[in-house]
Amino acid sequence: MALTAVHHAYEAARFDPPWRHHVVVLSVWVLAALAAFLALYHRGPGRAARRAGKVAAWLLILAAPVAWIGVFEGGYNHLLKNALYFGGLSRDAFARLFPAPAYVPPTDWLFELTGVLQFPLGVLAGIHAVHWWRTSEAAVVRGAA
Repeated sequence: MALTAVHHAYEAARFDPPWRHHVVVLSVWVLAALAAFLALYHRGPGRAARRAGKVAAWLLILAAPVAWIGVFEGGYNHLLKNALYFGGLSRDAFARLFPAPAYVPPTDWLFELTGVLQFPLGVLAGIHAVHWWRTSEAAVVRGAA
């Protein structure tokens, strides 16, 4: 989410699209909500509160860093866009899949690199979220959580 905030702040400064500033703000809110849910999970007043914090954090992780940022933003908006563009997709087909003004052809390597990096980080977040869910569930069964 921090990379996403930096990526979109750079995009807003470089390309001046009015709709990209909101992603920076949303990224900060996602991080704040995630911190609150994790705090509830670790220090909640009871088992039910801790479980609610865990479920909320896990769902938020899957929705924001994994699906929205990792798969859609990093995967479709950057990885696929770059692969098709540099792979020789026709201009007409490119324009249909990635219409202006929401998309720009890859002309800025820093913007595209930070965009593509969101995909593997989103995949990694998903892998860690599944691992965390499984290991924390085992702790609940053992009575440690």
